Amino acid sequence: AAEEEPFALVDAMQKWNVSGMMYVLEKSKDMREEPIAVAAKMGRVYVDMLLIKSAMNASMTSFEISKKLGINAYRVDKYVSSLSRVPMEIIVRALEKLYELDLKLKSTQSDAWTLIECFVSDVYMPKSLR
Repeated sequence: AAEEEPFALVDAMQKWNVSGMMYVLEKSKDMREEPIAVAAKMGRVYVDMLLIKSAMNASMTSFEISKKLGINAYRVDKYVSSLSRVPMEIIVRALEKLYELDLKLKSTQSDAWTLIECFVSDVYMPKSLR
């Protein structure tokens, strides 16, 4: 189960689904994972998303992206299919919000998991429900 969790997180993030993200967070809590480590993993995924989306906007193929970024071709294909309908602004906003989350996690006494759940709700909720 511990080895499946990182893949579950990436999968949920790629689907841009709030309920999937909340489920993965519950599993992370159950496994007593550090909240800051979860935020760091999310940051890595968003950076990959940003790089791949930038390459997609530059009309690069999946193969070219994989070769240029040194990311496994299968992973790139999954990102490309999930990012095809996601505007760059959504990814940039997620990174900005993640930066704010990181500051809060490291500087406040608030419950870390609650902060992460608020972040997920803000980023993954449809705009009309925020």
